[in-house]
Amino acid sequence: MGNTVRAKLFKIREQRKATQHNCWIDRQIQRDLKSKKYEIKCFLSGMYGSGKSTLIHHMNLIYNPNLSNEEILEHRKQIYMEVFRALIAIIEEMKKDQCLKLKFLSYSYLLGNLLWHANLSNNGCKLPSEISNALRRLWSDVDIMIWYKHHKNRLDSCHHFFLERLTKILNDNYIPVEQDILHVSNTTKKNLNEVKCQLGTGITIWLIDVYNKLSCMSNSSKWLRYFIDAPAVIFIADLSCYDQVDHENEYDPMQESIAYFRSLCHARWLTNAKIFLCLNKKDIFASKITHSSLRGYFPDYTGRDEYNEAAEYILSKFLQINTNRHLSIHPLFTSAIDTESVRFLAILLLAIILLAIDAINGSKHHASQTIKLSKQDHAIEFMIDEVIHTAMKTQKIPGVALGVFRRGKIIFSKAYGYSNLEHEVPVKLETMFQSGSVGKQFTSMAIMMLLEHGKLQLDDKIRKYFHDAPIEWSNITIRNLLTHTSGMVSYSPDLNLQQAYTEDDFYNIIKSTPLVYQPGQQFSYSNFGYVMLGFLIQRITNQSYANFIREHIFRPLGMKTARIINETSIIPNRASGYMFIDDHIINQPWVSPIFNTMADGSFYFNIYDMVKWDEALYGDVLLKRQASFDEMWSSVKLNDNTTYEYGFGWSLLEAINGMRIIEHGGSWQGFRTMIVRVPEDERTIFLFTNMNRPTVDVRKIAHDVLQIYNAQLTVKPTVDYQLQ
Repeated sequence: MGNTVRAKLFKIREQRKATQHNCWIDRQIQRDLKSKKYEIKCFLSGMYGSGKSTLIHHMNLIYNPNLSNEEILEHRKQIYMEVFRALIAIIEEMKKDQCLKLKFLSYSYLLGNLLWHANLSNNGCKLPSEISNALRRLWSDVDIMIWYKHHKNRLDSCHHFFLERLTKILNDNYIPVEQDILHVSNTTKKNLNEVKCQLGTGITIWLIDVYNKLSCMSNSSKWLRYFIDAPAVIFIADLSCYDQVDHENEYDPMQESIAYFRSLCHARWLTNAKIFLCLNKKDIFASKITHSSLRGYFPDYTGRDEYNEAAEYILSKFLQINTNRHLSIHPLFTSAIDTESVRFLAILLLAIILLAIDAINGSKHHASQTIKLSKQDHAIEFMIDEVIHTAMKTQKIPGVALGVFRRGKIIFSKAYGYSNLEHEVPVKLETMFQSGSVGKQFTSMAIMMLLEHGKLQLDDKIRKYFHDAPIEWSNITIRNLLTHTSGMVSYSPDLNLQQAYTEDDFYNIIKSTPLVYQPGQQFSYSNFGYVMLGFLIQRITNQSYANFIREHIFRPLGMKTARIINETSIIPNRASGYMFIDDHIINQPWVSPIFNTMADGSFYFNIYDMVKWDEALYGDVLLKRQASFDEMWSSVKLNDNTTYEYGFGWSLLEAINGMRIIEHGGSWQGFRTMIVRVPEDERTIFLFTNMNRPTVDVRKIAHDVLQIYNAQLTVKPTVDYQLQ
């Protein structure tokens, strides 16, 4: 009996020891994974002159910003050399025009001697006064200034940059700034040029630039061993080099770049790598395409000489090369000298590595797999934080609430900054923000609900419901109001936002404002059109616009806190709106209450309200027929049978992978808001901010977050998205 008891006790102690030992092992695994500094190699490739060196240099400035005195002096010397080269470029171009006078010959001789002297003797501290004075005299010469004014497009963009900053650069107290350093013509001096990017979450990325002046990969054996396990490759192509063909030497840099990319796509050692295709120098391309036709270099191009179509065509030339369906290519339009563009590339790079490469954690142990998933979640949060914090800092945004939804379920949500600066009240997910024009989609939903109930038809003339409307409105339909094609203005110029109008006053102002074009002739954003839709809802239902939305949309969906704007009511968690005037943040200006009850966008929402709204757009609670949704998200057809990418309260876009993106923004009374939906990906981004100023780009912020989850959801190139 005693032996049996002792045996049981021994077994219990051994089990306890085993449990403790297993717990210790699990803790040790977690500690090791947490403390380990993962180092990942990424191959940076592309043709000579594509901007690789500038990109890697910019990455270094962002993630290793503390330059030594020696580095600053070296940069200053390089910048002085760029000034010399810019002035010499002008002289050389004037020679071609045969407009050189005697004094220019001496200038040319002087520049050659000054460049030689500066290159050999200048230690980077400052230029000798005789040299800097000579450069100032040359740049201020009347003939040179006249030539530059009329022919500056013949110079490189970096020449423009340094010439227009010449006075500051030649100042005795000049210290290089980031953009000065980035505009220097960088070239890879060694076979391998490396930069270390510590991006957080314990991950270090080594970007390795391979010097490759020719397109062939015959020398790959020298450096292939560096990249045999590289999870990602960044390929840089110069978007603006399409017209730099050298017929004499039979050299076409764009075709060479495409051929090089083809060889990369067929490299067997890159089977499991992710390729970032960066079409670089988009800013130069946008300015060049207007006067240098793409058709002269690609005879099969039939589009217009404008950024959107031309950029999409060149992208297609690269993408059609890839015949390996297992190879993942993520296209981006970039500018290597733009900090936000480069920083986002780094964040996106980290996203692909952490979310797509299983080898990061290594161990197949169950505990480590659990840790890996949490590490991925942490990585996503880190990347989103980086996007939001950067935007808040650069765009002076006090507070942000962000929600990422998957078919009506929250998969990520977070609040940042302050909802009220005076009392330092933090933003919460419950914080109520104004909708701005995001509210227009609720108006269009109400119209579609009335359509399904047989209360109206989209092609009804609005004078059917407004008998006192002017004759000029005879051809305006409900569809015209929904799609901003009615000819009505956005707001009339004599409208006073501080005046206490009644609804009848507002209606009479709209009636007395002339149309700016015939209905259906063009698209022109019109708040008046949506105000009229609100009046239409009231006339058909015999209840106010606010009551109809509350009873037929908010209540059925369980949007418990959503409501029409009311300045006098006590509204829990209401955010304050701000504007930015003369480098100061100010409170939103007061407007007459009538403007906050109209159907052009006048709601308070929070993140929990909007996830209910997102869920409804996949279901049949509000609309019973899929055809109604399809109608709402179809491009408007104009009188000449052309289309404009706008539906009923939604802008319509297309991602580079062909998926449809439907979205809308709003700005009003110190707030900017954005919703971006990708129905095929079942993903929605919703963004609230409490700063209304032109530089607050809520659309780009939302798209940056979207691309963290799926890089293929980059919007096809458009001028407003890619360049603004």
